[in-house]
Amino acid sequence: PVNLLKRKSEKMKRDYIWLHFLIVLIISSCSSNSLQMGFGQVSYVNDSLFVDISASENQFEVVPYDVMGILDIKIEDSLLFISAKTESTDLVKCFDCRNKSFVGSFMKKGRGPGEVTGCQFFDYWRFLNDETGLFMYAKDSGLNLIKIDVKGSMESGITRFEMYSDSIPDMMSSFYPIDDTTLFVLSLNRNLKSFKRGIWDVRAKNYSRNFLNELDTFQVSKDDFYSSNLLSSLVGYNKRKDLIVEANVVMNTIHIYSLDRGDTKKTICLGDEIWRIDEFERKGERYWINTFGHIVTRDDYFAVLYHGLTDEQRSKENGGASIIYFFDWDGSPLQLVKLPFYSSTFDLDDSNGFLYALDSADDCIMRMPFHINQII
Repeated sequence: PVNLLKRKSEKMKRDYIWLHFLIVLIISSCSSNSLQMGFGQVSYVNDSLFVDISASENQFEVVPYDVMGILDIKIEDSLLFISAKTESTDLVKCFDCRNKSFVGSFMKKGRGPGEVTGCQFFDYWRFLNDETGLFMYAKDSGLNLIKIDVKGSMESGITRFEMYSDSIPDMMSSFYPIDDTTLFVLSLNRNLKSFKRGIWDVRAKNYSRNFLNELDTFQVSKDDFYSSNLLSSLVGYNKRKDLIVEANVVMNTIHIYSLDRGDTKKTICLGDEIWRIDEFERKGERYWINTFGHIVTRDDYFAVLYHGLTDEQRSKENGGASIIYFFDWDGSPLQLVKLPFYSSTFDLDDSNGFLYALDSADDCIMRMPFHINQII
């Protein structure tokens, strides 16, 4: 009986040790996953999965626009819009892509109605082209969201706008107009450690719908604005498919999800492993240079600008390559273009068949012949 009790005691001890080991393993696994931002379904991609149509320098031509301090570019209806850091009161200048002629300017700098305090990236000034015209949504100097009639403003020389919303979410970092009454909103939470995604009703002045979102559960350890950049994203929207695409600014992940349905939730990882949030926090701020610099969406595809920075290059402002990756809306790789210069932004003139990109070092706009339809 004594030996039997001894054997039972030893077995219980071994079982306890194994149970303890499994609990630690599960907790460790959950902790690890919680530091790698993404949905459960992840596709890992590398350059070999794309059709490489990389460009040499002689494929590009300089487009001679007389604009200094270029911040961003945007193409709509064969019109090239340039946001520039300028002393002029008009912060956005417009040129015709077909003949390179100057069309007009708009977006007044100032503190009055319909004016803004300074130039912005077009990721924060949103264009919407519909059957009624071309409009741009922007936060004015009074922190209202205004809707600007782009062509009417250029023709008249006066900012023609209407109030879209006089109440927007606190700490809204990005938005996308869904229709005349609702916005998709990405905003920083009050704890400064995580982000919130939802649909904002501009009439009711509150969230009509909070959805998802596993992405909302990820957070940084420090409660400051700078650390939250590790979780910030560039946002694009496909109205026809009702899909949002996010490209993390610092991390190596892209997320695709539906606003109304739960059937589409997918993460794309550029590389073999999702970068860990805690590792970037530990490495320090000098490594937090943008990984994704820009996102462009079309009905059949989206494209992201990736800087491909290695650990050694992360301490340099303009280190690394600039690569444009194209995906369909299922997240499948299509093609890539390796630019022969460092670029912070790009866009596509689908009507005339050109890819435009900003040569950041020389502060000039370059373009090359390009037709996405050859791949899709």
